[in-house]
Amino acid sequence: MQPTLTIRGEQLALLSAELVDRLVTDLAQHLRSYFPALASCPAVTLDTHIRDCLAQAHKYGLFARQDLYRFLNLHAFLGWDCLSGDDAGWMREWLSSAGRGRPAARLLGLHQQVLFNIEARRAS
Repeated sequence: MQPTLTIRGEQLALLSAELVDRLVTDLAQHLRSYFPALASCPAVTLDTHIRDCLAQAHKYGLFARQDLYRFLNLHAFLGWDCLSGDDAGWMREWLSSAGRGRPAARLLGLHQQVLFNIEARRAS
């Protein structure tokens, strides 16, 4: 008979916190690499922005690492509060509309639409 491993709630919480801390560190490195303007952002400030973005991403059903990177890229490019203004209602609707498929597909579609809008503005 194999011995049973028991993990207490507090041990699981500690492990989860460490995983989140590692993810935040990885995301910060990513942002500093791909968004040079953020290279001089204080670590505490960037950490706060990342954790806020992760909380928002989870509200939209985004949990996969690739989706979290994409969601964070969107915020780093458009601004940390890009989903909070009145003019961002269409983006919030896009992310929450179950008719547009799964959360990852909605995020990808939003990403593509934002890029399309930017290109359309450049062309006009």
